[in-house]
Formats: sequence, C-alpha cells, structure tokens
Amino acid sequence: MTYNKREKVIIYLHGFLSSPQSVKAQQTKAFVDEYYPDLIFYIPQLDNHPKPAAKMLDELVAQHPNAKLGFIGSSMGGYFSSYLLERYGGKAVLINPAVQPYNLLTDYL
Repeated sequence: MTYNKREKVIIYLHGFLSSPQSVKAQQTKAFVDEYYPDLIFYIPQLDNHPKPAAKMLDELVAQHPNAKLGFIGSSMGGYFSSYLLERYGGKAVLINPAVQPYNLLTDYL
C-alpha cells in the first residue's frame, strides 16, 4: 500500500499597514519552525490595495493545488483569510479580524 502524504500549507496574513516582520507574524513563524517543521509556511507581504493583494494570494495558493490549506489572519489579514477560506477551503484562525474593511477604510478607496 502506498501512502500519499499531502503537503500542508499555512499562510499567515498580516494586518493593514503591517508586515511579515510584525511581532505576531515572527512569533508564529518561530513556533511553526520549532514545532511543525514539516509545514510549508508563508508570511507574504500584502499590498495595501485589495485587488493586487487578492491576486498575489490566489497565485500563492495556486502553487499548491493539492495541499491541505490553513490560514492565519490578523486584522485585515483576517478578512483576506476569510476570502481564501471561502474560495479554496481549508481551515482558518482569525485574530481580531476586520469584518467590514470597506466601511472602515473609505478614505483609502
């Protein structure tokens, strides 16, 4: 019997005007590196504009078509995590998610 192990991908999504270097992102990375080294773990730099950010995330997920997906999203990253979860399935952890950023960020639209 052959066991086909699917890769596991976790994508951490930072908040608006934050970065992959944020304390939460780096603490999460350190934890994953130490306790779950078999995971493929990404912390992409998100564009502050929704369309380019969504396009980049779609392209990132497309690199792993058969993976088990997980998303961790903080603030605006929680909103993007919800988007990816609805689009691709998987599981997500949302940390203080922005649930209606289009209302909060009208000055940026």
